Amino acid sequence: MNQGALTLFRLAGITVRLHYTWFLAFFLIAWTVPRLIYPVGYPGWSELNYWLAGSAAAILLFGSVLFHEFAHSFMALARGLKVDGITLFVFGGAAALKSEPRRPADEFLIAVVGPASSLLLAIAFLVLSALIPRDVPAQPLIQHLAFVNSGLAVFNLLPGFPLDGGRVFRATVWALTGSMRKGTTIATIVGQVFAFGFIALGIFMLFNVSFVPGVWFIFIGWFLNGAAAANRRQVTQDEALREIPVSNLMRANPPVVRPDETIDRVVLTMLLHDGIRALPVMLTGRVIGIITIDDVRTVPQHAWSEQTAFAAMTSSPPITVGPNDSILHAMDLIEEHDVQQVLVMDRAEVVGMLSRQGIARFLQLSRELGVEATLGRREKAGRPTDSTAD
Repeated sequence: MNQGALTLFRLAGITVRLHYTWFLAFFLIAWTVPRLIYPVGYPGWSELNYWLAGSAAAILLFGSVLFHEFAHSFMALARGLKVDGITLFVFGGAAALKSEPRRPADEFLIAVVGPASSLLLAIAFLVLSALIPRDVPAQPLIQHLAFVNSGLAVFNLLPGFPLDGGRVFRATVWALTGSMRKGTTIATIVGQVFAFGFIALGIFMLFNVSFVPGVWFIFIGWFLNGAAAANRRQVTQDEALREIPVSNLMRANPPVVRPDETIDRVVLTMLLHDGIRALPVMLTGRVIGIITIDDVRTVPQHAWSEQTAFAAMTSSPPITVGPNDSILHAMDLIEEHDVQQVLVMDRAEVVGMLSRQGIARFLQLSRELGVEATLGRREKAGRPTDSTAD
């Protein structure tokens, strides 16, 4: 969802982005809402007034969605999870967590706080609309926002994954069975049933009621079905990767360089080891940094024979994992620190290197072979640990 998204601002470390499809939703809301709620009381309004009222409606509606997503995000932070950001798009908004909740209680609280926040907004707008005289142009808009937020709360409580109600349902099944995978499988199947129900309803409305609402229901169903299926695949993959140790995918015993070696020697070492993009820099048996292809590129080629690895390397401590840590843990660290590889350390000794590229290649091959769900069990059967994947 981050592709094609414009960064708006950051609040409490949470980045808020605007996807390009949001502009379509803004236009549709700005066009339709004022023509639904204003013509009876304000028949003489100009086209400009309609557009101004519609724009205000769209901004306040997405402000409500943003409030809903921040409720999810702040609860996730309170439960010890990291939030990648919030993206507003054509169907509303989505708060992206950097990892799935580890406990059913976390999932339940993070999910249920969203509809609760929408219900709170609905009550606030309803009270405000009652206080504003009916002849004030803002009153119908405030009343409409109360209706929309109450609808948003009810819609999100439907037990169709990945809606909030579906996540509450998954947390419940997870708590009862003790298995997140079972909870996800059941919740996503129910979610896809709801999705196909929306599609069927949309087709019915398309030919028997109204064209535009029918199209929207079809699109919502299509989106929910795709999201449910994608989440089930992701959780299945994560569960498998949690069972695979880093030692199974790491490049064992990677070459190292001394800090006084020149860049041309570093480049030669990289070329002689197919696919390697980074080398640990070691002094007296201790890692003092890491030198990557990006570091090499900062040095003009004519200076390669003079510049040393020590001068060009990334001096900040490299990100490390243990050989018995899971691939999923390594992936989380790579994403969190936005690096291309992690060093595999056994006590103080470098025993391997694991790269983003190698994990991606492994996942792609696994998908092509259709073995995501059984990777963990197969790996535990005794796969060799001298893999050169990176």
